[in-house]
Amino acid sequence: MNLGFLLVLAALLGFDQPTAPPPEWTKYQRDAIAHIGKCLAEVGGGTVERLLQTTPGSTEESKLALDLMYYHKGCLNKIGSYRVNIAAMRGSAAEAMLKRRVELTKAVATQADTAPVRPPMGTNAIQVLDLYALCLVKAAPARALAVLNTVEGSTEETLSIKAFGELHRQCIPTDVAYHMGYDELRTHLASAIYLYGSSLLPERPHA
Repeated sequence: MNLGFLLVLAALLGFDQPTAPPPEWTKYQRDAIAHIGKCLAEVGGGTVERLLQTTPGSTEESKLALDLMYYHKGCLNKIGSYRVNIAAMRGSAAEAMLKRRVELTKAVATQADTAPVRPPMGTNAIQVLDLYALCLVKAAPARALAVLNTVEGSTEETLSIKAFGELHRQCIPTDVAYHMGYDELRTHLASAIYLYGSSLLPERPHA
């Protein structure tokens, strides 16, 4: 599993605090990843939409992500030597696309809270994060949308993520003591909101 994902959600999940301070994305990293997402949303066309509707962690997701990075290298010119992973790129593109396709957020906003569906034990490590985020989105749609209405890295973002409360524990497989930071969680929530919103609306043709 990518060590970039092993960040701290310990306080929310009730686990012991780690000995090392929680690593956070720098403003440079946040700005660079946001730039990638906005750029891909502008120039990626149907490929971006297809990417955002793939199963996270799938071969199809990887192929489409690599296609986007190859054919739209200009979107990566701001990141310098910083290595961005597919999940971060996907989440940033999802957040940018949600601003363009407001019907998706409106569809999610109409959904009532539901009982959380915990991912099963033995879930693939790569997919744990995405299923965790999707569980949060379906269990508390309004709270998930509220996270994306905050400024990245802000106190408001932290508070909106903490507002999920006990759902953080209820959406994690019982065999996983998982730690994830707010930056990573936001990207996965954006991806989950896009995927969930798409499932609520009639499929539309891609460009």
